[in-house]
Amino acid sequence: MKTLLAMFIVAIGLTNVCIADEAKNLVEGAVLRRDALTSGKLIYTYESLPRKPTSFPKSVKIYLFSYLNWSSKTKDLPQTTASVNDGSFTYFERPLKEGQEIPIAGIQINAPVLYENKKHINKAPVFAGSFWVSRMALFAKEHAKDYKVVGTKNINGINTKICEIQVPKALAGQAFVKQQVGRTTEGGKIRLYIAPQHGYVMPLIEYFDIKNNLCMSFTASNFSETSTGVWLPKKISRIDVNKNPSKENNQKIFDISYERINEPIADSDFNISLPPGTQVQDFRHNVSYRVGDAGADSSDIGLNFPVESGWFGLTRMLAIMLGLVCAILGVCGWVVFRKKYA
Repeated sequence: MKTLLAMFIVAIGLTNVCIADEAKNLVEGAVLRRDALTSGKLIYTYESLPRKPTSFPKSVKIYLFSYLNWSSKTKDLPQTTASVNDGSFTYFERPLKEGQEIPIAGIQINAPVLYENKKHINKAPVFAGSFWVSRMALFAKEHAKDYKVVGTKNINGINTKICEIQVPKALAGQAFVKQQVGRTTEGGKIRLYIAPQHGYVMPLIEYFDIKNNLCMSFTASNFSETSTGVWLPKKISRIDVNKNPSKENNQKIFDISYERINEPIADSDFNISLPPGTQVQDFRHNVSYRVGDAGADSSDIGLNFPVESGWFGLTRMLAIMLGLVCAILGVCGWVVFRKKYA
């Protein structure tokens, strides 16, 4: 009898270990899924609801990326930002005025910018179907062993396993992507709805407060598999549940289409064509000049810029400023000298 009881206790213990391991493996798979996209092109629209007088109009954006290189453009607007190899570029055009044949254009060059360091609101939804921000993924990675599988659920036609973690107040700042005063600041609960059969995508993530009220959800729907085996959603949204049920929830909605996912993209695809006369401000080398009559592209100006030299190899503007300072000092010295020996 004692032997049977001991075997029963061991069996229960092994079952609990297997369940814990399953949750840990699911969460770790979901964390890895966030970095599944290494290159591609996203064409998407972004909308924030409810709309306000200050809200940006709904527009189509085009985002191209390959590892650390990226470019972003709003369709029908003459502005492009990009970061390629040794520089980041912001190109713009001003509308043609009467009598103008060539648009007034300019480009500013700075040090390269990591896309991950850009403000979240300016980012393309390369995270679609996964954690929206890196901090969410980092918390899940560090606490994967603390999640538990609490059930299964079909979300928008996808079978998922529900992984849940209780978040104490001490970890609330790390766990929740947005702190809601009086709610998630006190701790709560996170649920990840993970679909391992679709590459560990998550059609739903939910935040609950300590009273088990839903505070925020992240949804993804209309999944399809790319030629490179990655499952991607065509629509994602973030919903901030209003504490007052009579008021409308705040939503952020992306509609997305994809091209060239995880396919090779050449550096030349990130080049920006520059018309003749484009004003160039290169803050990396502290030079300013205009593109010649033949035109150029952003790969040219990063390497072969015509420096207008002044004294001792300084740019002309800096040389003029230095000359003015010397002239002023000379005049001041002459006035002091005259007063002293008058």
